[in-house]
Amino acid sequence: MTGRIYIGRVENVVKNLNCAFIEIEKGIKCYYSLEENKKHFFLNPKNTEKVCIGDSMLVQISREAFKTKPATATGKLSLTGEYVVLVSDGTGVSVSGKVKKHPHCLELKEKLEETFYKGKPLPAFGFILRTNTAEAGSAPVLAEAKKLAEQFQEITGQAKYLKAFTKMYEPLPPVVEWLKNLRISDLDEIVTDDREIYELAGQYAAEAVKEKLRLYEDELLPLYKLYSLETILSRTLNKKVWLKSGGYLVIEPTEAMTVIDVNSGKFSGKKQFRETVLKTNLEAAREVARQMRLRNLSGIIVV
Repeated sequence: MTGRIYIGRVENVVKNLNCAFIEIEKGIKCYYSLEENKKHFFLNPKNTEKVCIGDSMLVQISREAFKTKPATATGKLSLTGEYVVLVSDGTGVSVSGKVKKHPHCLELKEKLEETFYKGKPLPAFGFILRTNTAEAGSAPVLAEAKKLAEQFQEITGQAKYLKAFTKMYEPLPPVVEWLKNLRISDLDEIVTDDREIYELAGQYAAEAVKEKLRLYEDELLPLYKLYSLETILSRTLNKKVWLKSGGYLVIEPTEAMTVIDVNSGKFSGKKQFRETVLKTNLEAAREVARQMRLRNLSGIIVV
């Protein structure tokens, strides 16, 4: 559900948790933080900015439901393109941190500002130039920004006349979003044995990505066997993670938090105990950061 935009109805406001619960479909409620969402996208006439039971609001799903927790909704709407992200909680144009000083990206930033902001009423959205714009021409970037702006205005304009529980926007399939987020310069090849994914990628991916896309069709040796994916995934998600020095981590997810234990293991070192501990901890710190990304860990993490 992540990325979908709905017309939701406020089912409950919990003051002591500073949040609201918004129903987006019959029987499906989402958590909406009043701490993180200061501006709200009301669709019903109001004289106050306060969220009340029964309010009709435009919200986007920012996080899937997980175990006993409902999905999370936000009032900060965003539409993601290949080169540009449109955001409702900002104005102007900003550049991704990785390419914020890139001359071509700074030039594109000026062009977008001139197109949408200079000498015109400020629109109710802003843009973020993505990393891929460093390798893109000006024309496709500007065309995509205009398309996203039109799409945003259409969504917000139509929503005023539609009923609660209407789905206003469905993002592209996750595999397409993943392909958009890739740094093309880092790619050697993309291989899939799923024809549906292959056709989706061929339909939506950039030309540079399509050139590196290959459909694997060997029926005798499945793709996951060829690359030993089951073994790699099993080893990757094992609760024990070995460090190069011989030390290891133990990663234990629980309902409330994730606990990561650091052990020196086989590594005793030839020098003093303090140096052994320091080297193990430095190596563990790097590996913990990697494991957090790899396993998509969130919430409270105790090391």
